[in-house]
Amino acid sequence: WLEAAEQGAAFPPRTGADIGSTAAPLLEGNGAGLDMPRSNNTSEKLKRNLSRASASTVNPSAKKEIEVQDHDHIFWIGDTNSRLHWPGKLGGMPLGRAIQKVEERRIGELLALDQLNMMRRDGLAFDDFREQPIFFLPSYKWRPGYDELDMRSQKHVPAWCDRVLWRSTKRPAAEASLYNVHLGLKQSDHRPVFAVF
Repeated sequence: WLEAAEQGAAFPPRTGADIGSTAAPLLEGNGAGLDMPRSNNTSEKLKRNLSRASASTVNPSAKKEIEVQDHDHIFWIGDTNSRLHWPGKLGGMPLGRAIQKVEERRIGELLALDQLNMMRRDGLAFDDFREQPIFFLPSYKWRPGYDELDMRSQKHVPAWCDRVLWRSTKRPAAEASLYNVHLGLKQSDHRPVFAVF
């Protein structure tokens, strides 16, 4: 079943696999970035959000409640509000360094400081979830209507807030063939991220 968590809807896929998705928010942003100690409750917040998102889902054939983690394939798509961590500095990486690395397309160096990657590495969030390697520009903070990142102040440090993560419990496992940011949709300060499976 494919769940639209915010609407509580379920749609049977044609593949016969059970697919779960949720759009529950993971973290609240504070405009200046998140500090790692405050983010340590991410794992518990993820569990609560998964439970809340799946509480009303019922499999019509089994007549029982199904939790998101009971599905064969689970997709988490949305804004994680993760920022670029910088030890001892609220607001994350210093803006000047971030601008230089973005302009030089030093994506790997920036992603090494990505809070979501750090939390996943340390087992604090998204255990057993996968993410396709990122080779695209940050999805946040863009100037709406323009083709440029908004890097005017420390609270506008670019980051990969918008992500697609997945977990498969059955084989064949879901595999992403494409993961990118759509730079042509300019209505927001976020550029949408997409994945093709």
